[in-house]
Amino acid sequence: MQEIGNYAFYENDFEFLRIPESVTEIGSHAFAECQKMKTAIIKANITTLKPRTFFNCIDMVKLQLPKTLTTVEEQAFSACQQV
Repeated sequence: MQEIGNYAFYENDFEFLRIPESVTEIGSHAFAECQKMKTAIIKANITTLKPRTFFNCIDMVKLQLPKTLTTVEEQAFSACQQV
């Protein structure tokens, strides 16, 4: 998989997320409202996090971003109170 589309995993119940290096794009709202997600490890070769990518992931406590990331667009982590 090279692209994770807009709203691809919207409102899912998983607790752990690992995005591999093969991913080159993550759409807006891709993981929004995943309120049980605790950990997100992003190894993807992305440069931009789109708007509201992780919006309202209220249980997220661990976040690892790739070194290639240069731009975080509006509200990418809005309402993620613990990261």
